[in-house]
Amino acid sequence: MKLFLTRSALVLGCVLTSLAANAEHLTLDRIYSSPSLNGQTPKSLKFSPDGSRVTYLQGKKDNLNRYDLWEYNLATDSNQLLVNADDIFSGTETLSDEEKARRERQRVYGSGIMEYTFSNDGTALLFPLNGDVYYYNLTEKTAKRLTETPAFETDVKFSPKGNYVSFIREQNLYVLN
Repeated sequence: MKLFLTRSALVLGCVLTSLAANAEHLTLDRIYSSPSLNGQTPKSLKFSPDGSRVTYLQGKKDNLNRYDLWEYNLATDSNQLLVNADDIFSGTETLSDEEKARRERQRVYGSGIMEYTFSNDGTALLFPLNGDVYYYNLTEKTAKRLTETPAFETDVKFSPKGNYVSFIREQNLYVLN
């Protein structure tokens, strides 16, 4: 038994020495840079109303603070990118003072798609991006821009029957058919 423990310790020492020789030095810049040492962490996980998928926001591999909309399909057991935020808007996001304060209160940090809402029937998603409202049809896999204004739209919601979309702009309630 003593011989076995000695050999095990020797093998473990050799493995640790070879790993240390191949490891790169961890700097403060590397600890706080992208990609994260922990890997990607999904956020805002939601089951679709029909229970067929789980949607979530996930940071990009090269910029963990720029979020895209993904789905995990329960039937096919696969992950799929639904909406790439850069395909819709790739410039610098300009946030209104109200949106900055709102995100600070919610302790939300990042850019890209930061929130989304399912329709009651589970066939569509709504999300704001750079102050405009987008509608994503899950069956057709297409995104449509619903607003294009210099003002910032927030609190995007579907009506209970899904016929209307409501949002707040400059402290006023708006409804789109």
